[in-house]
Amino acid sequence: MAQHSQPSTYTQGYSNYTIASHQSRTTESNAAFLLPHIKKTDRILDVDCGPDTITMGLAKYASEGNSVGVKISPDVLQKAKD
Repeated sequence: MAQHSQPSTYTQGYSNYTIASHQSRTTESNAAFLLPHIKKTDRILDVDCGPDTITMGLAKYASEGNSVGVKISPDVLQKAKD
């Protein structure tokens, strides 16, 4: 007897678990390799920045410069704004 299975589906976006995991990342723990290269006056562009935790940390090191995070996922953008 043949069994019929449901087709696989892909859900756009990130699960709450993934977003929470990304929110726990810090500049010091996940981007420390960049820190020796950042000057206070640097301008930083973080493309696909996630919930902005690393971008905000980088902004502290470029305190006299400018830091911008870009993300197109609406659910993650809302988490970054909160």
